[in-house]
Parts: sequence; C-alpha cells; structure tokens
Amino acid sequence: MRKQLLEKYGLDADDSDGSGPVRVPVVIKTDADGSLEAVRDTLLSIADQTDLNLIVDPVSMGIGPVTVTDVNMARDSGASIFAFNLKGRGFGGDKAASALAEREGVDVRCHDVIYSLLDEAREAFADHFPPVPVVRVQGRGTVRAVFQINNKNNAERVAGLVVEEGTLHLDRLPPDQSPGGKKRAECRYKVLRKGETLASAPE
Repeated sequence: MRKQLLEKYGLDADDSDGSGPVRVPVVIKTDADGSLEAVRDTLLSIADQTDLNLIVDPVSMGIGPVTVTDVNMARDSGASIFAFNLKGRGFGGDKAASALAEREGVDVRCHDVIYSLLDEAREAFADHFPPVPVVRVQGRGTVRAVFQINNKNNAERVAGLVVEEGTLHLDRLPPDQSPGGKKRAECRYKVLRKGETLASAPE
C-alpha cells in the first residue's frame, strides 16, 4: 500500500528533501472487511479533494476494536487512529488500550457515520501543516479628528473616529468571535488614505 501511494505521487521511499507532499500516517480499524475498504478509500481520497499537499499512508489496518498493539503502532508512527462502527469509542471495552491511548496522547477518532469520520479526518490532517494566517475585517471607522496629547515623556497623537461598520476591539477578539473559538485572535489596525496605508499597529 505504501509503495503504491508513493508511486501515485511520484515519490521515492527515501525522499526526505522536504519538497514533496507531507506524509500523514493513519491506523484504520472497522467492524467488517467492506467498511474497512470504504474507510480506507475515503481517507485516501482526501489527498485529491484538498488543497493541502499530502499523502495519506495507512500504516496499519484491521477488523475489530482498537487494541494496545494498535495504540503502540500509532504512537510510534505518529498516526491518528480512525475507528468506524465500533463500540466503546472504538475500543470495544478494552480498558487497557483506552488508558494507553489517553496516557500516550494518541489521537483516536470513532464514528458510525462515514461523513462524520471524513470531516474529523480533514481536521486531523490539517494539524500536520503550519497554521495559515487568516485576515478578517471586523470593523471600519472614519477618523474625524486628531488630538495632540502631551505627557511627561513625549507628545502623542490620538485619533478620534466614528465606527462606520462592525466592531473595533482594543487588542484581541473575544473567544466566541475568534477563528476556531479557542484562542483570542490578535487585532491589527491600518490607517488608510485613498487606499494607501499610512500606518499600521501593532508594528
């Protein structure tokens, strides 16, 4: 399987110059042969459906619940485990395997709907790539006056403006307005005149 994947993308097994696609290892466990092939083909198809430059490499596939051996394989290869239509979050009651996965931080994703598993796979695969900065306009305002403020150290200029659109935040967005909803996104400001950037902050 790995050889076929490498040949499909024109890669050599020892290709390590960093210029080729990113290899994404996966471990696949399902309840039956038919679903195993379906999940495998679905995961492999992500490489053709996404803009990310990757190859999906099934390092291990099998029928039945996730075992300690599967968890060790995933840990050693850096793979995520994708389990389909299996009970007990994919472990089928194997407490040792479940505890080992949690202790070792192995990513295990289990679903009984193929499209849900596919969505989670895309999310997991994206973690293999550096984050891409996203610029989102939160608000716009018009400067109506500039005030000169003198303090003990030096003089500062403060712009007085009217918010024409959206909301302007001081430095960071609230979590519920930030992309992903986890970390507070940084706010940056630009001062434009006739489309030309006069200043930006923070520098």
